[in-house]
Amino acid sequence: MIENDGGTSNIIWFRNDQPVWSGNQFTLLSAKNGEEIYFEATPVNLPLCTKPNKIICDKYKVECTTVSGLKELDGISASLMPNPNNGSFTLNLDLAKPLKGEIQILNSIGKQIVNKKIEINAGLNGIYFDLNPISPGIYWLALYSELGIYQTKFIVN
Repeated sequence: MIENDGGTSNIIWFRNDQPVWSGNQFTLLSAKNGEEIYFEATPVNLPLCTKPNKIICDKYKVECTTVSGLKELDGISASLMPNPNNGSFTLNLDLAKPLKGEIQILNSIGKQIVNKKIEINAGLNGIYFDLNPISPGIYWLALYSELGIYQTKFIVN
């Protein structure tokens, strides 16, 4: 993820020379080797003597490698149901011990839809989500905790 420090949505993100997102941050999902990523930024509130029209970063070629630092959650059984769904679903968790963490939901171009802190007791738990109104498409849910990470893809019809 790349992010600017300001609160202004002055960045346009490009993937293979096609604009994919306008905003302060962009998370690249489903990248393939050889794809090119770059951004253009329109400067905001610069001194008058330093006003370029546009700032363009270098193109970065995606080179995918296996991530060895991610640890899948131990002592957890998880499922997202129903999948596919209409934007309403439940994340079912069966935990061997309490879990404290964060749930993020991203759309297919990496825009964060949900960022939710959670504290869950051991045992069977259901976390209900209603994302409506939401556009049909492919989404990613990730649960990050001190125990590791759980990720799953889901489809909204």
